[in-house]
Amino acid sequence: MYRNLGIICVLSAFLFGCAHPTVVPVEMPGDRDLNCHELQEAYNEVQRIQKKAGDEQDFTPGNVARAVLFWPALAGTYLNVQDAIHAAQHRALHLTHLMNDKGCHARKHVAPPHRRAQH
Repeated sequence: MYRNLGIICVLSAFLFGCAHPTVVPVEMPGDRDLNCHELQEAYNEVQRIQKKAGDEQDFTPGNVARAVLFWPALAGTYLNVQDAIHAAQHRALHLTHLMNDKGCHARKHVAPPHRRAQH
């Protein structure tokens, strides 16, 4: 009896501990009232959320544990990751349209090109 209860408790804790990346809404109240700087900050935040969601797909100890102990939890994590990435992409597009409508210039964090050493 106590053994079964222990197994149920462990499985319940494991299932509730599964990774669930943030699924952002595409449009938020007040988006149209944001200035260029605030739109850029919102855009940067969406990029961070998208990267974090993408990291959940990688070979992580949590994903290995989910695969070994309860593979449906791993499948659920991957489905949620796809939803989170898709929503973040649509939010970024929405924010980009707002920035274009307001005449803002989106500053993406792009590494400068490498220059060759001249001999």
